[in-house]
Amino acid sequence: MKLNQQKKKSKRTELKTEVMAHYSGYNPPRCGKCGKTDITRLTIDHILNDGAVLRKIYPMQKRNICKWLKLNNYPSGYQVLCRKCNNEKKTESQKSTLQGTLNDPQKRN
Repeated sequence: MKLNQQKKKSKRTELKTEVMAHYSGYNPPRCGKCGKTDITRLTIDHILNDGAVLRKIYPMQKRNICKWLKLNNYPSGYQVLCRKCNNEKKTESQKSTLQGTLNDPQKRN
C-alpha cells in the first residue's frame, strides 16, 4: 500500500474510532448490544431505522457517515452496533413489519 493510501486509511480509522466512541460512550468503542470491541466489525446504526430516508435528505451520509456525524455535531438518533447485532435488529424489524401487515386486513389488500 502506498504511503498516501496508508495515511488516508489511518485518518478514516481515527475518525471512525472517535465517532463510535462518542456514540457508544466507551473508548475503545463497543457494540451497544453484545459489547464487541473490534472496530472493523462495528457500525453506526440509525436507531429509528430511518437511514434510507436520511440518505435522501443528506446525500453525504451515504459516502461517509462518520464524517457527516462529526460535521453535524453528533446528532442524536444513532448508536454503535456490531454487524451481527445490526443484522439481527434489521431482521427483527422486518419480521415485525411483516407481522403487522399480516395482522392488518387493510394492508393486505
